[in-house]
Amino acid sequence: MSAKGKTEDYLQASGIPYTIIAPNAFMEISLVGFVGTPAVMGQTVMIVGEGRRKHSFISMNDVATFILATIDNPSAINQRLLLGGPEVLSFRDVVAIYKRVLEREVANNRFFATLVAHIRQAGLPDIRFHDLRHSAATFVKKCTTTKSPKPLVDRLGTP
Repeated sequence: MSAKGKTEDYLQASGIPYTIIAPNAFMEISLVGFVGTPAVMGQTVMIVGEGRRKHSFISMNDVATFILATIDNPSAINQRLLLGGPEVLSFRDVVAIYKRVLEREVANNRFFATLVAHIRQAGLPDIRFHDLRHSAATFVKKCTTTKSPKPLVDRLGTP
């Protein structure tokens, strides 16, 4: 079980009133950062795995609005609230949308599927793409002498 899942279980068992907000995937990061920006710039879009898994992308602003609406709302107490946008899309679907809107090919590479194959061939345990992001953040942080988050933001694209 993931650390987030264990934390949620602990919180739910604690007796402390809680509201867990669980957005599926942020549009501004996943759609714009991973697909939109490279597509518009004519760069190769990196797709995680086969790119077939469906996501319910949601705007960070919508999540913030939803969080504000849960404050002092008795029906939100002791609830785990799953949040998602109006349409369920895979990364392949998103690339196809950009291709249609830009009226040109959008090069893409399913790099993570190749990485997973190599990891399994080496007999190593499975790793999620998100775990690699945390590993990269830890590595960049350890290699930097500054206390500023700027090197991480520059490398990973989010604060």
